[in-house]
Amino acid sequence: VEYDPPLPDFKRDAFMAETMVDYLPVLVQFPYNFWSKLGINTHVIDFVDPRDNYWLWAYNFDHPSFYPGSHTWRFDIIIGDAIRVQYQTDEMTINELINQKLKYYFGADVLPDPSEIKILHNDWSRIKYTQGMYSNWNMGMNSEKWAKMLEPYIEEGLYFAGEAVAVYSGDVQGAYNNGIKVAEEVILTHKASMI
Repeated sequence: VEYDPPLPDFKRDAFMAETMVDYLPVLVQFPYNFWSKLGINTHVIDFVDPRDNYWLWAYNFDHPSFYPGSHTWRFDIIIGDAIRVQYQTDEMTINELINQKLKYYFGADVLPDPSEIKILHNDWSRIKYTQGMYSNWNMGMNSEKWAKMLEPYIEEGLYFAGEAVAVYSGDVQGAYNNGIKVAEEVILTHKASMI
């Protein structure tokens, strides 16, 4: 995006102090519940692994408090693993999860055939207009720079809104609330200029 007139250095520096986080929820649906027979009936299943953040835990959506009978787990993966999964085929991801993680914990004889497993995730990092899951403060970002991001160019009629500049950043609700707040500012500013 190019701005005319160009953004001042302080505003450009503030925007550059944020990046998009590579965070990927992965839904995995099994053809049957193999874990209850092994006494695993918790909301969250933790997998101890020396590899940092490698398929670290699963939310058991099949739990009676969530979606019983769904046979679905949700894994949340981040950074390099999230990028890799977005660029490899679903078949490769399923085989990785089975062969490099679940076989170790459950044994090959308990697990379903990989061809019967379904997977769903969004490729946030590959989408031109998102390029990641949500914004994140880099080293050097602070509340002063964040406040500079919020400052509108009232003379040019340019306002900034969205998840990255929301008080509760990181989710759609923060983006929505911030959009409402900035829209109200725009309306008030234009009403005042019409009087």
